[in-house]
Amino acid sequence: MVGVERPGGGRIRDKRPPAPEDVIEVIGVREKRLKVHRRAWDAYWVMRVAAWTAGVDPRRLLAHSILRDAAVQARLFARAVKKYGSEREARRWVAPPGKSAHESGRAFDLDLDGGALTSARAAEMRTSGAYQWLRAHAVEFGFYPYGAEPWHWEWNPPGPEAACGAS
Repeated sequence: MVGVERPGGGRIRDKRPPAPEDVIEVIGVREKRLKVHRRAWDAYWVMRVAAWTAGVDPRRLLAHSILRDAAVQARLFARAVKKYGSEREARRWVAPPGKSAHESGRAFDLDLDGGALTSARAAEMRTSGAYQWLRAHAVEFGFYPYGAEPWHWEWNPPGPEAACGAS
């Protein structure tokens, strides 16, 4: 199965899109329809329930964005270049097409505190209870952070889960 790495663990390296049969549609923040790798969604849901059980506000950890195709990624990158003034600076916040973990369907941009997901708010978002819980527990569910963006978490489990069902 394309889209789940061997051996896994840490940030996503294989950014190829998932096979069509591995993509499902789900509901994210503000009833937004999102596409996601089905196994990543299963792991995310288990993690989210664990966070709720631990006292994280149930409105937190909803997904803003998951799977993006190359065309959407190209538009986001062009917008970032315009905003930040250079491709180099834009790459700190948005990957160019073909380089984004979102294209794998296993990267989640999560609502941590109800505010906008922007570079200007990154430090503030790191103080949220949802972010603190993720930092302490997300790896138990195969999720790893992207340091520059506190809202961005990637599912790339180590060990047997990464190879389970892979061909």
